[in-house]
Amino acid sequence: MKLEIKWRNPEHKNPVALGNLDLGAVTIYGCSIMSGKNGYFLKSPERKGKDDKYFPIVHFSEDTYKKVNAFVDKEMSKEGSSDLQIPFN
Repeated sequence: MKLEIKWRNPEHKNPVALGNLDLGAVTIYGCSIMSGKNGYFLKSPERKGKDDKYFPIVHFSEDTYKKVNAFVDKEMSKEGSSDLQIPFN
């Protein structure tokens, strides 16, 4: 698994970064890296519905979501990380 950062917000406001999540067989484009009270986390790309609400395009299992977010938080806390490799089986 690999997270490639394409853009970082120089103002450090949400989203703090945008990138793509490569799961090997599937790549999810347009992920947002957000900063929250518990650290950084990955936000799935969203699509606007007919009711003007936004809905995630991709849903992760709870276990996968926790692993990805733990890694994203750790790596985004490091200075200068632009291409994040996620060791994940």
